[in-house]
Amino acid sequence: MGILSLSAAEIARGVRAREFSCVEVVQAFLDATSERDGDLHAFLRLDPEVTLNEAAAAQIRVDAG
Repeated sequence: MGILSLSAAEIARGVRAREFSCVEVVQAFLDATSERDGDLHAFLRLDPEVTLNEAAAAQIRVDAG
């Protein structure tokens, strides 16, 4: 089952269980957004670099307990 098909609670459990990282979760959503937004035009601006940096910082906090 892919990350995109999981609920927020399932994603949180998966991150805590180290099944996938915060960065992997964010990257999955960024990829899905970039694939679909050309048709939807739902976002004015995305900043993947900042978003991935925030995910990496979140992962450090998860790893620290």
